[in-house]
Amino acid sequence: MITDGADINRYGMVLPPPKMSWADVLASLPKREKDAFFARLSEEELAEWGRQGWLFIARREQLPPPGDWRVWFLVAGRGAGKTRGMLEMLWRWHQYYGKRNTALGGRTYDDMLRTLIHPIISGDVVPKDFRPQYVKSDNVLVWPNNTRTWLISGDSKESGRGGNYDGMVLDEFAAWHGGRSDDIAETWHNLTAAVRIGQPEIIIGTTWRRGVPVLHEVAADPATCVTTMDTLDNRKNLPKSYVDYIRRSLHTDWGKQEFIGRVPTEDNVNEWWTPELLESCRAEPLNEYQRIIVAVDPSVTGTRKADETGIIILGYASEERVDVLDDMSVGGGPDAWVPRVVDAHEKWGADYVVAEANQGGDLVERAITDKAPNIKVKLVKASASKSARAEPILRLYSHGFVKHAGKFEVLEAQMLGFSESVKKSPDRLDALVWGVTDLMLGPRRRIRVWDVMPGTREFEKKMHTVRALGG
Repeated sequence: MITDGADINRYGMVLPPPKMSWADVLASLPKREKDAFFARLSEEELAEWGRQGWLFIARREQLPPPGDWRVWFLVAGRGAGKTRGMLEMLWRWHQYYGKRNTALGGRTYDDMLRTLIHPIISGDVVPKDFRPQYVKSDNVLVWPNNTRTWLISGDSKESGRGGNYDGMVLDEFAAWHGGRSDDIAETWHNLTAAVRIGQPEIIIGTTWRRGVPVLHEVAADPATCVTTMDTLDNRKNLPKSYVDYIRRSLHTDWGKQEFIGRVPTEDNVNEWWTPELLESCRAEPLNEYQRIIVAVDPSVTGTRKADETGIIILGYASEERVDVLDDMSVGGGPDAWVPRVVDAHEKWGADYVVAEANQGGDLVERAITDKAPNIKVKLVKASASKSARAEPILRLYSHGFVKHAGKFEVLEAQMLGFSESVKKSPDRLDALVWGVTDLMLGPRRRIRVWDVMPGTREFEKKMHTVRALGG
């Protein structure tokens, strides 16, 4: 029923649709079909279901991909779930798939103890009857079937050299050796040469790092299968404050590096809007919004060659949703677009106007308030390129944060035609970007980084409390 057309990987796992788990698929079915599904399971199957629960709740990108790969390169944002996916595969290698001598590597031994070893031996990942013994003196995990996983650290370029493995899992590899590219490259060549028994397989999970050429080498290898995950793919399992922090960081270079899973290319580091993505964003308008704004990308001249003025109306429903409500863009200079902005403000009962001030500066605000003194105008200025401003908005679209309450043909044509090489200003898209940035990425409340960043004591305390309460 639910497996028709699904891919099957080399381990016989039936893979769910992209960005979904089988739990998501099952939850989307009518109640009658769900009841029938569980009714067909025997007691033995239900027991195995409990043991293999990860295969039910894991998103497709957290499961090994189909194909005859030697390296599974998992490029993911922080908190996207890459480490859990790798560790779940590690213990299955030893219990079900015949591997006897694997290696597990992390940035430092301290990092490994906290993020890799502890989840394995504490029962967070591995079933109780297959938990390994951690022999600290030998830096090895000994599994109940007397197979072994050797621990290697990014502290030393020689770590793992001379080994003889049939599988290897490397966590946050791009951060090894303090990010020094030459040392990372040397370590990679030493380690990959040591994986040579049986059906050798290597799993790498890492956030992307600029200035590490060996990452491009690994990604481009024909024997590598690349999987990408954004942190927001995993937002159901993250605290709301952390999700909010991620959203508001996406417009920064640091946020793009840490939270977006991607392999940049020299030609274009982005895949822009597609017809399929826009169709997936269609939604009925809501009855009520917390805020409604008019976003304006103004044209300061009224010549025939001048750009249109983009006028996009947006409704803020929650931290999870912004709706595009109307496109009231118009050609001509201020004599044409100022009355249109005032009309849009009155028609939609908007709270305020967001307008780009790069062209015209304070004259833009003055033109609007001279016509309607009661309108609040917020001026914004561009300090980055159009593509740099648009990329975080694209990410919000891809994760379902932005909906279109209607079909806006001209706006959507600009979105579909947008790329870094486009010279003509996409006025309507520019206005959309300004508006969504204001509503979803603007600093509306101050969040302390140490409250929400994984790996800090404060975050771990919060997560411990959440787990204790069953969250």
